[in-house]
Amino acid sequence: MSGSAAIAVYPLPTVYTVTGGGSYCAGGSGVHINLSGSDAGVNYQLYNSTTPVGTPVAGTGVAGTLDLGLQTATGTYTVVATNGTTACSSNMTGSTGVSITPTVTPSVTIASSNGDTICAGSITNFSASIVNGGTAPVYTWLVDGTPVSAASTFSFAPADGQIVSVTITSNALCPSGTASDAVTMSVLPNLAPSVTIGVAPGDTVCQGTMVTFSATSVNGGTAPHYEWRLNGSTIVSTGITYTMTPNNGDAVICLLNSNYRCRTDTVVLSNTIGMVVQTPTLPIVSIIATEGQIAGGFAYVDSFTAVVSNGGTALTYQWSINGIEITGATGPLLTQDIMSANDVVSVVVTNHSACGSLPGSSQVVVPMSSEGVKVVSSSASDIKLVPNPNKGTFTVKGTLGITTDEEVTLEITNMIGQVIYNSKVIAHNGTINEKIQLSNTIANGMYMLSVHSGSENTVFHMVIEQ
Repeated sequence: MSGSAAIAVYPLPTVYTVTGGGSYCAGGSGVHINLSGSDAGVNYQLYNSTTPVGTPVAGTGVAGTLDLGLQTATGTYTVVATNGTTACSSNMTGSTGVSITPTVTPSVTIASSNGDTICAGSITNFSASIVNGGTAPVYTWLVDGTPVSAASTFSFAPADGQIVSVTITSNALCPSGTASDAVTMSVLPNLAPSVTIGVAPGDTVCQGTMVTFSATSVNGGTAPHYEWRLNGSTIVSTGITYTMTPNNGDAVICLLNSNYRCRTDTVVLSNTIGMVVQTPTLPIVSIIATEGQIAGGFAYVDSFTAVVSNGGTALTYQWSINGIEITGATGPLLTQDIMSANDVVSVVVTNHSACGSLPGSSQVVVPMSSEGVKVVSSSASDIKLVPNPNKGTFTVKGTLGITTDEEVTLEITNMIGQVIYNSKVIAHNGTINEKIQLSNTIANGMYMLSVHSGSENTVFHMVIEQ
């Protein structure tokens, strides 16, 4: 057999390396896949696994990489080169992958060393607690919108109402923007606590009355603690009130333990309330009449004086003659220029206290003679002290209202209860006529003569005028 055939052998496309690819953030535009070089007249087809991606890209023959475009689908990418003239093809060396990194949302929370409520002048440290901030987040601290620091922490003494904020820029993979947080500071003033107490119905009461003390605190905090103390350090109660039945002279004080956050003191004492406890007191009243001349059935009397014992300190007086009140006669002294014999002069003395108003009374009879004005006795006796006033010499005379002999004690005391004279006499057939002469050195003033026997108990008030 004869003849020949020509065989043409075409070179394969030059092999270049697949580059590019990698990971991109979700929602992004993808990543580029490249070849390390390309030849003119050769087309380069990109594959994702076995699936061609897009159309072939013509080579340039220019030194440098050939961009095969942005790729968003995940997978492993390879490239096949085909000569457009000879149809010869070859696989490019290597492969590259495309993956999607999900985005992360950074967040930040401000932490204050003293919280968001502090005391005036307190240095407060602010720090940021970060999520998805990366390895080296960027901080921007602001006070009322003005940048003050780029450190991770920030310290200063805030004023009331100031706003502290921080913004962080994350360097984590695929962060979705910046994050920020803010806190408004509440600054409390530094104040001194105090407590005052009052008592109802008052600090002056009648014996047996129950009273209630109450406390009013300033800057005591949300849970003030009260301790009530009676007559010193004895703790008798706790709570905002204290109820008791006082004795005269009892002293009550309250201790406040404040939990106000910015207090300058913790424990303070209240004012002290001293209790005055009064007992029902019925005044004992007698009348001393300073007597003048009696003529024509009329007595020319200088004055009547109400003498009160056991009367208290708040007394009112009302004088009457023959049962008719005298207008304006409301003091301890009554002066009448002319009176009729046997007129009855009386006085009601009322003691006003926390126990109410208690009256006592006494009366005298203007005599028909100059034998003196005596205290009216409830017995059948008729004893007189004459003269009264006197110069220390006078006579006690009259009848005891009996017909037998009886021993009678005569005792004279001054107005503070000191005995200045004492004697015993026998009233024969119930009749007494005893002259008494005191020392001429006795002081002028008012005295009380007690006439006491088995059947008689009479008290005279007399005035000595030397």
